[in-house]
Amino acid sequence: MTHSASAPVLGSEFDAFPFAPIGEDRNGMLVSVVSALARLNVDPWQEATQLAGLPGDTATRRLASLIATLPDQPSAHLDASSIAARLVSLLPPRGGSDIAPRPALVIRRVRPRFGIAK
Repeated sequence: MTHSASAPVLGSEFDAFPFAPIGEDRNGMLVSVVSALARLNVDPWQEATQLAGLPGDTATRRLASLIATLPDQPSAHLDASSIAARLVSLLPPRGGSDIAPRPALVIRRVRPRFGIAK
């Protein structure tokens, strides 16, 4: 998984979502949203943006289906819908997000200036 250069830059209203806990894996390690999505090869920032743009129930179902597919996540499998609903509630309100696309890289040709400045 790579963080795409075209992925949106998330505002501070998203801070709680990516690092919120989902549950523990078989080894007792805490799994966050960002680590779970990375395990599924899903860009966490892009997914957060997409979820924030969906109606709450649709976002919850989508996130629950992702959580349910996590390998080696026994605690997450117990109630993926409840976990997803809790996590979706951490996203900014629908339509109120301040998501700004990353600025494009602009390369400008600079003409050399010959001569002495006056």
